[in-house]
Amino acid sequence: MSQTMSIELSKDLHLPLLVCMLSAFGSWAGVMIAAQYSTSAYQYQKVFEWESKIFDRRVDALERMTRLIARQPGIQDEWSAYQGFLKGAKAERSPPRESSQRLESYNAEYQNVLMLAKLYFGSETTKAVEALTDVNSPWWMKSLDKQNAVLVAMTKELRSTLPTFNSTLQAGGN
Repeated sequence: MSQTMSIELSKDLHLPLLVCMLSAFGSWAGVMIAAQYSTSAYQYQKVFEWESKIFDRRVDALERMTRLIARQPGIQDEWSAYQGFLKGAKAERSPPRESSQRLESYNAEYQNVLMLAKLYFGSETTKAVEALTDVNSPWWMKSLDKQNAVLVAMTKELRSTLPTFNSTLQAGGN
């Protein structure tokens, strides 16, 4: 009787053992799927953050360039006055320090914006910047058309990334 009972007990254990193994496998599979989803979401978030930062820096560079070009007429006036002083000045007088410092500051800001434009934007902006810098003169005396070409190229390339962050959406789909 004990052997018969043992066989019946062993038959009765198959089903609970099977259920236990299936539930363990289900739990393990659920953890693995959640981990994979979490990793994918993290990667998507990082790519989106990176693209957002680049986009913000592009907008900042465009705004800085626009402000400088808008100030160009006043800077040209200051440059003309500065040049006039240098032509009419006697050897013992030095040019106005404030004017010299402002012109230096404008030039440094402009050069910085051009470097950022070449760094953050694509080939169209780089070509426009190179065409602008080919002319050997202070930037505030350069052609407004060439400066506007840089703004147009920057704006065009900015718009191409504006509606959707294409690579982010592609990375999220993987």
